[in-house]
Amino acid sequence: MENKKVDLLILIIAILAAIIWQVLYVRILLPWLLVLLLSILLFLLFMLRVKWGLCLLAISTPLAYEVQLASFGGQKITGNTDDLFILLLLISWLAKLINNKRTKIITTPLRAPLLTAAGVGVVSLVMAYLNLTFNQFLVSALHLLKVMEYGLIFILVVNLVETKAEIKMYLKLMIGVGILLAFIGIHQHVFNILYNPKAWKGMVTLGLDPAGNHNIAGAYFLIFLGLLASLFISTKGAWLKTWYGFLFILFIYPFMYTLSRSSYFAFVVTILALAAIRYRGLFAVAILGLLLVPVILPKAIWERALTSFSTLYSGGALASNSAGVRPQLWLASLNIWLGKPLLGYGFYTTQYISPLFFGAFNMGVPESMYFSLLIETGLVGLGVFAWLLITVIRTVWQAARNSADTFIQGCSVGLAGVLCGLCGHAIFGETFYQWRLMGVLWFMIGLFTKYLILDRESGEAGRK
Repeated sequence: MENKKVDLLILIIAILAAIIWQVLYVRILLPWLLVLLLSILLFLLFMLRVKWGLCLLAISTPLAYEVQLASFGGQKITGNTDDLFILLLLISWLAKLINNKRTKIITTPLRAPLLTAAGVGVVSLVMAYLNLTFNQFLVSALHLLKVMEYGLIFILVVNLVETKAEIKMYLKLMIGVGILLAFIGIHQHVFNILYNPKAWKGMVTLGLDPAGNHNIAGAYFLIFLGLLASLFISTKGAWLKTWYGFLFILFIYPFMYTLSRSSYFAFVVTILALAAIRYRGLFAVAILGLLLVPVILPKAIWERALTSFSTLYSGGALASNSAGVRPQLWLASLNIWLGKPLLGYGFYTTQYISPLFFGAFNMGVPESMYFSLLIETGLVGLGVFAWLLITVIRTVWQAARNSADTFIQGCSVGLAGVLCGLCGHAIFGETFYQWRLMGVLWFMIGLFTKYLILDRESGEAGRK
């Protein structure tokens, strides 16, 4: 019992140290020697207790900041403050693999699509080299490494998590971080309304970053809205239902005031997906909710939604918040894609190629994940992406079907619905490239994949 108390105390100290480290690293840019010293201390900590490293990663991913590391040829090279935790965890895991030869890398249902996606990434990098300047190619390569880092988070979680109890602990920890960010979002909205009239309608971003992307904040809060809606419906106890209902309402407030139209659309898709997957009664709730939208929604949110159907102009060109712009952008994207339909122009080439075609729209990118993928990786890349996404949703859903645990069932069904919702979100933005959002999402996907593996192993052991 004393050992558990000591472990808990050290874990709390480590979490506080990690958060303080991130804030200091970003705000006052600690000297690199001090960063190196902190890195060594964290590495030793992770070697002692790997689960502490995973806890810090779960906490740091949505709180991370983007930091400029270098600049050359007009191109910025950036890194995220959670990259250090991922690197140290990877080194710790590899060290354990070398020391314990009986430890093996766990095979998952996502192995084939992930390896294929990595292969497509390498091919797209070659295409980028052929179509970009050298400086632009280096930026493309670094962005590809960041995307591959999501897969690395998944692999680390699957291989380092050992028990079902740990999976529940990490999920609750991530919900706890979400609650913290929801309160920050509420404070952000109220503060902007009262003291910062220049902030448009008190728009909420993610965490403490006032310049953050409000669309990604909306998608982040959507993850927990999906989980909590599923938990509320599937839970039997009155006290837990009340708790999950309260948390759902808590997350709804900052979610609405992200003023993200793509997130509103994704929310509707998530509810419909949850209804189709398991909770049929949600169809009626969704219809009733849509009918009551004009009455329920605050004026600022309703006005924001209506701007999608306004024809606005900026400097003589169509503005980005006109709904009529996107279909024209997507048509222009198809014309670009037809130049290299099979393999595309290469990863992260959209921002360099598209402005040549989109200048008339006052836009530089297609504003859609799917059209960006078509331009960058062609039909091959889009097909592999669809394969990976379908496999992920199927795996998460299987974890729900195989589990007898109400909490795991609720969370996994909720995540399956959220993934469907994010597919809708990606129609209007590059959702699955966003580092804060994808770090959280792939961590959760790793947890449910590991739960499915543990469930199958326990079933096989029982049959023997």
